[in-house]
Amino acid sequence: MFISHSFALALTPTDENSVDVLDPHRDAKERKALAQKKKEEVRKANFDKVKKRAVRIINSVINKLNRIRDRVNNMPNISDDAKGQLNLKIDARIAVLEEKKSLIDTATTKAEIKKIIKEVKTEIARTRDIVKEVVVSIHKTHLENIVERLVGVIVKIEKKIEGWDESRKTAVEGNISKAKSSLREARELLKGGKLKQAKAKIKEAHDFLVDAISSGKDTDGDANE
Repeated sequence: MFISHSFALALTPTDENSVDVLDPHRDAKERKALAQKKKEEVRKANFDKVKKRAVRIINSVINKLNRIRDRVNNMPNISDDAKGQLNLKIDARIAVLEEKKSLIDTATTKAEIKKIIKEVKTEIARTRDIVKEVVVSIHKTHLENIVERLVGVIVKIEKKIEGWDESRKTAVEGNISKAKSSLREARELLKGGKLKQAKAKIKEAHDFLVDAISSGKDTDGDANE
């Protein structure tokens, strides 16, 4: 069948807005592809926000640990040994958190991020444990210092009674012996981290020394009569 030239021209697209007679669904496909592209861009943007938020959380914990370390190192009432142990624990926690940051950077799904954040929460709990250890270390060092001061008191009392006769020294030496025994027990308890029991033994030693000083004064009075 013969088709006129004018009819053929009518079927030929003449501008960019013309319908594609070979693919009448082209515009719908393009819109769908564009919508899918925008959806993917939004998803990626939201995922990047989640990753950045997770990194901020980790950085805040790392900063807190660094502040704790600075405070610990500047505390005169914590022994150097305790400082060294605490610093090792802090460094270990920071290393773990830095590793979590790397995992977040390479994560590709929200499920991965969620798992990492859960692990970070565990590290945050351990950070609280470190804070508790700092408090315990302060208390322990304080008790150790009291023990040393009481040992110094014993040395002074023993030096004072060196020239006394045995009858005058007996009561004082008895209390000193008891005080030494209590302080030995206190030291062992401190090594084991049993601060409450150690504190009780230190008080016991203190009371024995008060009695020793008191009995020494009594014998001085008897000698003067």
